[in-house]
Amino acid sequence: MNMKTNKINIIYALLTFCLFFYMVTSCSVNQDFQVTDMETQRLKNRGYMANLGEVKEGYKLYVSRCGSCHNLIAPSKFTVSQWQLTYLPAEFVKATVEKENEKKLISYFIFSKAR
Repeated sequence: MNMKTNKINIIYALLTFCLFFYMVTSCSVNQDFQVTDMETQRLKNRGYMANLGEVKEGYKLYVSRCGSCHNLIAPSKFTVSQWQLTYLPAEFVKATVEKENEKKLISYFIFSKAR
């Protein structure tokens, strides 16, 4: 009976550790991709009028369209100008993002997080 109790305690300890590890890593990894009102304010300061729903939709499109071919790049890695002039035009072609509305929404998300 004592051996069984020890095994159960070990299993609980491992499960607790895994849950804790998941919570810590998921929060830190996803911080570059979380969308809040702060992003919409940053966009407005940069001259783009987008609401929170549009930025969140842009995030979903970014994940589904861009993340289907490669690991997602944190938007903060580049400036708005770098994204506009260098990366987005080429990536839209590669990912066959042809609808102007989708391009606009993805851009809103990226520009809201860019340096």
